[in-house]
Amino acid sequence: MKSSVKSKENLESRLKYLYSRKTSSQAFLVDFVEKTFADCDPYIFGGVIRDLGLNTLRKFSSDIDIVYEGELNLQNIPNNTFRNKFGGYRTTYGKWVIDFWKIEETWAFKNGLYKYESPESILKTTITNLESAIFDIKRKKLICSERYLNDIKDRYIEINNKVSPNRKNTLIKIIVTIYKKEIALCNPNVLNFFNEVIVDFETEELETSLKSKGVPRWFLLNFKRFSQNHEQKLLPIKTEYFFKNQNKIIF
Repeated sequence: MKSSVKSKENLESRLKYLYSRKTSSQAFLVDFVEKTFADCDPYIFGGVIRDLGLNTLRKFSSDIDIVYEGELNLQNIPNNTFRNKFGGYRTTYGKWVIDFWKIEETWAFKNGLYKYESPESILKTTITNLESAIFDIKRKKLICSERYLNDIKDRYIEINNKVSPNRKNTLIKIIVTIYKKEIALCNPNVLNFFNEVIVDFETEELETSLKSKGVPRWFLLNFKRFSQNHEQKLLPIKTEYFFKNQNKIIF
């Protein structure tokens, strides 16, 4: 059963509940943030907010991304923390897998795609509209565009920023999101991006990658056939076509 949020207040409540000591695992998250970002302003970012907007906390199973303003005291980070290839950090704390980095060091800012002016600037950098939100942990405030909640309620996806260090991985993430999050509406620019990037893959490479992430072959074939036939559409597309048995689809 789908349980998308109905309002900004509803989503803020879910985020506040996530960042609380209601359970021992949630307390671990609070402890991590309080210790690691004592001298910084931390923000929960991206997929976490999308997932809590689309579903309840009970169904939440994502890693957590945190960006921060200020200077991190390296003595405060857990011992099992390591640097990732983009210059940020990854750690495991309790049950949580957490990636965190200085907000100004976000790839799109470092590579000149966008200028960093304030925490809101990061909303421009996300792959899709559904990750384009941040939660100010200290002030318990959700920061997003005016239409963000409508997109969540409608389960509507579009490309927000298609420039990334690895566009093949970007496409994989988009398809996985559509399939696993039961996205209902899809902007034609998603189909356009699929047709642009599919040529980068070797034979069966995309199918194998998606299979490893739980996306079946029939879904990819439906997506591919529909993209090839409806790239020039202007209105949002119902993704029910992607979820139907391939042999019954009529184009």
